[in-house]
Amino acid sequence: MGVGLALTSHAISFLVNAYFLVMAYHVFSGFKTRGWTYWGGEWAFLTQINHVFETLFFAFVLALDIKLLVRHPKSNARGKPILQLGFLDTTANSFFTVLFVFSSLVGICFWGLYFLDRDLILPASLGNVYPLDLNLFQHGFTMLLIWVELFLVEKSNSGSVLQDIVRITVVGIAYLGWTAIIVFKNKGLWPYPFQTDLPLIGHVLFYGLAFFIMLLLIVTKRVLVYVWWDERRNRKKEQ
Repeated sequence: MGVGLALTSHAISFLVNAYFLVMAYHVFSGFKTRGWTYWGGEWAFLTQINHVFETLFFAFVLALDIKLLVRHPKSNARGKPILQLGFLDTTANSFFTVLFVFSSLVGICFWGLYFLDRDLILPASLGNVYPLDLNLFQHGFTMLLIWVELFLVEKSNSGSVLQDIVRITVVGIAYLGWTAIIVFKNKGLWPYPFQTDLPLIGHVLFYGLAFFIMLLLIVTKRVLVYVWWDERRNRKKEQ
């Protein structure tokens, strides 16, 4: 895929993410205006954190696209590969891996719990204040955009599987630590409804299952990149 097409894809993904991020800001501001005093606010939710970082990711790769076009405008317009920026590209691929895993995890966990019993994750009483289009975007289209990115814009598997696991584990531990602070500050009240009444073993099992899903997503991402991009590059080298 040429950098011009990558730039277009990234610009659209960034703008859509930014639009819904502004919508989310106004929604949560409305909650606070109506007396919502939960410590941590919107930052207590993995959904919102993931949305913010996905927006930053698309802004970052959009900047890389522009840098490539400025550096080699003629050759890039003819389809010069995007994988040419060394450390910055490695950073983008690592960033993408983390987002691929967590965006997919958000979608899988939310809709799994929603269809099991929506009150576990998003009580019906919030339907009037949390817009349906924002809900669908944050819990569905964030994941969809990342999957489209994998197939549309050239990717590589930076580092080993173990390095991917370490990256995901570090981010996961950071999130768990942040969640622990939030629960402490809110006197035992967890961000998501289903968590509040869970016994300790329930939390262990839930996060254990989430980690297992993340491992599967790491493998899925690496296999898809190998099949879709690595094999294509290998065939070009042989020609």
